[in-house]
Amino acid sequence: MVGRTPDPARRAVGRTAGCLAALTLLIIGLEGCAEPPSSASSTATPSGNQPLAVDRLDPHDWLSLGPYGVGNLGCSGDEIAWTSSTQPISKQNNRNDVIKVANLTAPDPRVVASARHGGDLTDALRATGSWLVYLEYRQNGQTSSADFWYLNAVNWTNEQLIGLASATSGPALQELPSYDAADGRVVWNQLNSTGESILRMYDLGKGQWTTLPLPATMYPVQPTLSANSVVFVDNSTDPYRAQEDFFSRRGSIRRFDLSTNKITTLSSDPSAWMPQARGDEVIWTAMPSTGPSAVSGVQLEGGPITAFGSDPVAPLTDGSIVVWYDSSDLNFMAFGLSSHHLVDLKIGNWPDIRSVFALCGDRVFFALPPVLDGSSSTIRYFVLPAGQV
Repeated sequence: MVGRTPDPARRAVGRTAGCLAALTLLIIGLEGCAEPPSSASSTATPSGNQPLAVDRLDPHDWLSLGPYGVGNLGCSGDEIAWTSSTQPISKQNNRNDVIKVANLTAPDPRVVASARHGGDLTDALRATGSWLVYLEYRQNGQTSSADFWYLNAVNWTNEQLIGLASATSGPALQELPSYDAADGRVVWNQLNSTGESILRMYDLGKGQWTTLPLPATMYPVQPTLSANSVVFVDNSTDPYRAQEDFFSRRGSIRRFDLSTNKITTLSSDPSAWMPQARGDEVIWTAMPSTGPSAVSGVQLEGGPITAFGSDPVAPLTDGSIVVWYDSSDLNFMAFGLSSHHLVDLKIGNWPDIRSVFALCGDRVFFALPPVLDGSSSTIRYFVLPAGQV
């Protein structure tokens, strides 16, 4: 499978040379396609296009890891999780092969999961309650397929491990699953035995697997959860889907109601990528073929679409705030969904704060690449300015 070529000036470190090595930062800016159809949904722009400047925020050093990298970050309550390595970054065989968790107020890192099959653990960390969902996989050479993948959930309080899904052969190896966890459930997309994309869900409380009943005409990818809704990208609406690999798939935003099995369209624009649903809000990266990418959002129940800002990397929301790294401004940006304030967050004295990060309550945790941090890693956080976002 051949994907669009990322624009080097507007990309972060994503899955490696074959588009498969881990999702540490998301690719922003895809080129080489024609103009997609415009959205049938109305679009609103937040009042005041110029962001509010805030005084420079001093980050707090939370945990020094020394010469061990951070592949990704996640959190739930006061627990912070990250992928890391058992080998220092100076070693040639360095790879992210463990997941550690520490408490916000009393950080004492402990390993809660490891690469049991010899793969990599650098993809997203999704948490719900005391459960952490992660993916282990091994890339097949420089191709955009895998030798194997295992999607797991681990309970960091008792180390209970649940194998949610896996693939060691067949069509499922051609596309790694995207996944999310919230409200006691896990949802992911995968290819079935005939190569069709399906959405699977696991209820952590009931111990039940479910395949969502979606029309065969849809190609669901990149699912996300909020309450009784699963929101996903329907790649079948993207006229350029034949040119995309699994990582660059885009499409319309659909919502599946778990209580009624009803499907609604939240955005018909086929340029949506990597949505996140939390609370009553759904956000995503809009990737048009011309012009800058944008952080877009809509209410879970539908309505006008809002463009919060441009040039985003990995926008995150908790349902009240949207935070992203702006690849043009080289800073974090935040938008308050109630205040309608767009805020430019100046963090420390780094000229470029591109990093992996996680939104945890009123704090944003981040870890700079070791090459920018004295060949070591430190997990830091800053507190979002109260009353401004």
